[in-house]
Amino acid sequence: MSRVISAVCGTLAALTIIPAFDQGFNGVLFFVSLSFAFIAFKAYSAFNKEEAINKTEQEIKYKAKAKLQSLTGQSSHKPLLAVHVGGSGFAVGQGAAVYLSSRIDKLAISNAIDENEVEIPIKDISAIEISGPGTQTTSASVIGGGFGLEGAAKGMIAATLINAATTKSTTNTFLRIATNKGEAHFHFNDIEP
Repeated sequence: MSRVISAVCGTLAALTIIPAFDQGFNGVLFFVSLSFAFIAFKAYSAFNKEEAINKTEQEIKYKAKAKLQSLTGQSSHKPLLAVHVGGSGFAVGQGAAVYLSSRIDKLAISNAIDENEVEIPIKDISAIEISGPGTQTTSASVIGGGFGLEGAAKGMIAATLINAATTKSTTNTFLRIATNKGEAHFHFNDIEP
């Protein structure tokens, strides 16, 4: 969308700058032309930023998928994807996407996109807490209605469509792992507590 806005505003800027000078410097047209040029520049910058973000996201997804495949053979279960929310005592970056997997006698916390990994011996774990509300669903909760049979039917149909369009489910599950060395907190958005 930013690309289209940039192209349209750039064209409008070019079309309005020429008449601004043909009329002996029309200040209003010149201001309009500068405004279109500014909007075109901002939209072009936004487009470039969107493209860079999309490219980075694709690279991260590719690395995370490759990491998952390499971890799957080492773990006794499918590694669980989580976000490290915080903690202390472990070299895991806050906000990092990590895979949690169990080995023979260790719990591994593997960064999803690089080679960093922390292994915690199972015997060192002093507490594991699982909490969170799990999956919650929200919607606009519109109630339909109207005057007469036809109005009521239209209102109910509209309410049903609005509620269907605005219904959103989110899952929030938290995991705390504590040892005598420190603790780590994780957030899952695809696993129930």
